[in-house]
Amino acid sequence: MKLGCLLVLFLFYSEDAAMLRPYLHFEPPKVLQIAENQQPSLQLTTVIIGQKYCRGDADLDGVRLNLRLRFTNINKQPIILYKGISNVSAIMIRRHTEGKVVGPFIVKSSLTLVNTGRKVRVKSSSLGEMFVILQSGESFETETITGTFVTRDKSSQIAGAVNPGEYALQIEIPTWPESNYLAVKYKHQWKPKGDLWSNPVVSQPMLFNVAEQRKIEDCP
Repeated sequence: MKLGCLLVLFLFYSEDAAMLRPYLHFEPPKVLQIAENQQPSLQLTTVIIGQKYCRGDADLDGVRLNLRLRFTNINKQPIILYKGISNVSAIMIRRHTEGKVVGPFIVKSSLTLVNTGRKVRVKSSSLGEMFVILQSGESFETETITGTFVTRDKSSQIAGAVNPGEYALQIEIPTWPESNYLAVKYKHQWKPKGDLWSNPVVSQPMLFNVAEQRKIEDCP
């Protein structure tokens, strides 16, 4: 069966959900550990603007979430942010019960991103075209699509998938499309304009619900 739910999430197409699962790694990458431990000056919040359930394999379906991303500068100094950010590099999900986020992460997975498009080239002249300068309190918004595997009933226990219920979702978004060398170079060169942000950003927890009775679609 086709699994269209996570097409944009993985940036390539899979004919069979069983082929897609190996690309989920359930150990967090080092960048994720760094991003979680820091106290960022750039805050990321997410809002669901679309949700659908997509047909999967014999055991699982997928939930696809269209998200609006809002990056807010909560520092006193200007932040320079790449405007092309949209890829999700990690997903973290915890249970949400009685108005609280509880327990450890039940999904904490890094995603393999395959980009077949034109490589981004950042140059000295790219500041005004490819980047936005956020003054203190200002925000930049964009959209992305992500998702996860979901079971068909509450009794199933499958690693990397969530049962029907309420959850809190966090995602990690890479913010720099080039090498670390160029990040250091332009951070110094553009310093009079603001602080070039190149670290991944982890979003604030966002509530979402996985329905037990749901409409399943053959997602394109």
